[in-house]
Amino acid sequence: MAPISSIMGQVQLVGFQSRTGSTGVSEIRALVDQYAKPRLLSIPGVAQIVSIGGAPRQMQITVDADKLRAFEVTLDEVAEAVRKANLNASGGFLNLGAKGPVITVTGRIELEAQMEQAVVKPDERRPVRIADVARVEFGPAAIRTGDAGVNARPGVISVVFKQPGVDTVALTERVNSELKDLATAFPEDVTIVDDVFQQADFIHRAVDNVADAVRDGAVLVVFVLFVFLLNFRTTFITLTAIPLSVAITAIVFSLLGLSINTMTLGGLAVAIGALVDDAIVDVENVFRRLRQNGGARPSLQVIFKASSEVRNPILIGTLLVVVVYLPLFYLTGLEGRLFTPIGIAYIVSTLASLAVSLTVTPVLCYYLLGEFQRRASRGRLAGPQAQACRRRVDPLRDEPSLADPGAAAGDGDERRVRAGHARLGVPARVQ
Repeated sequence: MAPISSIMGQVQLVGFQSRTGSTGVSEIRALVDQYAKPRLLSIPGVAQIVSIGGAPRQMQITVDADKLRAFEVTLDEVAEAVRKANLNASGGFLNLGAKGPVITVTGRIELEAQMEQAVVKPDERRPVRIADVARVEFGPAAIRTGDAGVNARPGVISVVFKQPGVDTVALTERVNSELKDLATAFPEDVTIVDDVFQQADFIHRAVDNVADAVRDGAVLVVFVLFVFLLNFRTTFITLTAIPLSVAITAIVFSLLGLSINTMTLGGLAVAIGALVDDAIVDVENVFRRLRQNGGARPSLQVIFKASSEVRNPILIGTLLVVVVYLPLFYLTGLEGRLFTPIGIAYIVSTLASLAVSLTVTPVLCYYLLGEFQRRASRGRLAGPQAQACRRRVDPLRDEPSLADPGAAAGDGDERRVRAGHARLGVPARVQ
């Protein structure tokens, strides 16, 4: 049975090669199988290491037929002696109170001399050993399982497979850290290339692309809002819905144990324009009601009533959008795995924008748009047209003939009345 691995489990290809070419590929393969593979398998999250290139290192025992006849030993006896000499065994348990550590007897052969001393035929005076009837050496396997190259030069490739549910980016960082430590133990002529292929690079690139799309969408939203609202304060209040909604979405994801990946960022990119919809409706209605109020009622009361007027439409519109995305959760198979995170991100961010529009937006309207109410209560007009009107009207306030045109006409000063009307821009037929 193969180790349990993820569908997208091939997360990294690691290359091993000689800098000068003095180290053979089979020697590099032996170093990889003996040192690199066990250390990489010890990393949490790694399911399997598959090495390609070179010939696997194996122990080769070449039997001499003449010596077998001389020592009266059969080939089966030699084979049985080899199997018994190269074997790990269990030693049971060691009783230490409440603990019971397992005892393991390591019997794997690491050197030729260890195998040469294995007994084939016991004898009190002269036991027959492997060295008496055969030659023992380590060498490349006769049958090669593949060939590999690194940067157009012969080398060894190790494929790293991950276990299901393991973070690819975090696992890649752990593997690269282990490879840096491993490089210090390898000969100077052997170099490790850890970036032959890394699935984490594609993940980073995809995340960067989605982040750029989110940034561009936010810039376009700012531009469109300012063009249509033509007011810095209302634009600022509306835009606060975007960062607050994204922050709430991140908090919800953290509480639910969901990760920020390419698909969830894609859902946020789709929702970036819809995050300001609820806030726009609320801000526009509040701004309009404050201008219509003219200082008759307190600004807090006007803002509360204006927000209450659009509360039900905002709530119903947001719920309709959420309902539209609910069928994504009923997809199965690969489609469900791909599109479900998009639906989760879109729905959570949209509901977060609804909460912001019902809570934060009215408060910001009170502090930033209440100035219109205070200006109206003091009887001051705002805007360039109002300032131009004051410049034309203020000089005429102290002229009684203009304040009472009829009295001026009775005194025979009709020309002053007409001049005053002309300064005020009153048409001649009205005069």
